[in-house]
This record gives sequence, C-alpha cells and structure tokens, in this order.
Amino acid sequence: MLKKNLNQHQFLNIDIQGITQELSNIKFPALILDCEFLNASHKPKETDYEDTLAIQRNDDKVFLLQFSIIRNFKDLIFRNNQTAVKHMDILRNYKEKKYNFEKNYKALVNSFLNVCKRKNIKTIICADTSAERKLINLWLENDVNPKIAQGLSFFNRDKSINMFDIYRLLKFTKFSNLKKDGTPFDETTTEKVIELQSSKKLINWYGKNEKLKPESTGIYEICINAYKYYSIEHAKISVEEFNKLGQYIKEARDHCYNDVLMVAEILKFFKQISTT
Repeated sequence: MLKKNLNQHQFLNIDIQGITQELSNIKFPALILDCEFLNASHKPKETDYEDTLAIQRNDDKVFLLQFSIIRNFKDLIFRNNQTAVKHMDILRNYKEKKYNFEKNYKALVNSFLNVCKRKNIKTIICADTSAERKLINLWLENDVNPKIAQGLSFFNRDKSINMFDIYRLLKFTKFSNLKKDGTPFDETTTEKVIELQSSKKLINWYGKNEKLKPESTGIYEICINAYKYYSIEHAKISVEEFNKLGQYIKEARDHCYNDVLMVAEILKFFKQISTT
C-alpha cells in the first residue's frame, strides 16, 4: 500500500498497481449506466387499487435510465460530468385513455440499445453491476429485435456482457477517517483508517456532494408511486392526482442522475489518484 495525501488532513492507503490493473479492464468508448425499474414488490397495497400492468413476480421493467458516455479517461477528467449525464424515461399523457406500458417500455429499451450501437459502446460501467447485468440480459433475451444484439460491441459471442463495477476499485483503498477540515468523518469508530463501501460515502468523504441534486423521497417510495402512475386506469384518477404522481418520475430522474454522476466522479477520482 502507498500513502497518498489529498490535503492537510485526508490521505489514502492505495494499491496503485491494483487500481491501474482494474482500470485497464475498461474498454472505450464506455457508458456509465443506472436504471430505475418496477417489479411486483412496488405494487401499491391499496385494496381499491386496480393493477393494469402485466408484471410478474420476477419481472423487472425499466421506466427510466440515465447514462453518460465516456470516450476515454482524458474525456472523463476534463469535461463537466454534470452536463454529460443524459436520460431516457417513459412518460404518460393524461389524455391518452388506452395506455400501453409494455409498448413504451420496449421502445425505451430499443432506443437505449440503439444509442449503444451507434456510439460503439464497449463497456457498461455501474456501481454494483448485478441489477443492470440482469436487466440487460433480459432485454437481449426477450425484449429486443435480435438484430440489435448482433451489433452491440459490449455483447460478446458467448452472450457475456462487458461490464465494470466501480466497487472493485474500493478493495484496493483505505481512507483516513477525516473530513477536509480535520473533523472525524465516521464518528462511530476510533479507527484512523476506514473502508468506504458505497458511492455516497466516498463522494461525501471526497467533498463532491455539492454537485448532487437534492433528494427528499426514498427510491422505494418513488417506485411505488411510479408503479401507480403507469398502471392506474385513466378513468380512475383525476388530472390533479395524475400530475402529483408524475412528480415522482421527476424525483426518480434526480435520484438516477445522482447515481450516474457519483460513478463518473469516483472513476475520475481513482484515475487521477493513480496517475499522480
């Protein structure tokens, strides 16, 4: 482990060789991805609520995704990562009396994968790849035209997907238990060096949380209301109630944006720290 000082109080014990080796596994162009999705666990518990979505017990249906395309590490370091985040989501018009969620869901998936094809994306980057890997596999198996899958650079002939989990970088690093001002970062321990196992904690330690959008609602509650937004029948809801539910889609967008931005900033942080 090599000690790297960030400022007067903060330092890292970091395995530079391990970090460098991990980062070399990212093939460019790459895309940072985060998705918000609906499944049976998000169905509201109201007894008078009529569910119109054909979501089975093990289904995960994406209603929103955010992504950021990286051409190379230089691009990541010198650009404004906040403006580089793009989104795709499923919106619903209140005047649309016969709403087809499944049709719009498949259109969203096809649009995203076509972006990946046009941009020749070779690696999908996430914070914990398990959920997105499952989703992409389901898309390629069930939800898209096989011709789309044939042109995806991150999709291999053996049907594996090139993905990179930024949490793999954390196993090579330990952090001083101090904020920039010298006060304790984690007051629940007396340890001088700690591990950080989440994106939010690392961003807070690094002092980049001012770039994030404010969040007032937990993502589980957001998804419950999103489920209702997409599935309730037109005749069962007023325009005021419909617009109120639509605000949860905006909140989901902010939450998803933050997740993508955190991954970009963490990746930038480790690339810079490993080359200085």
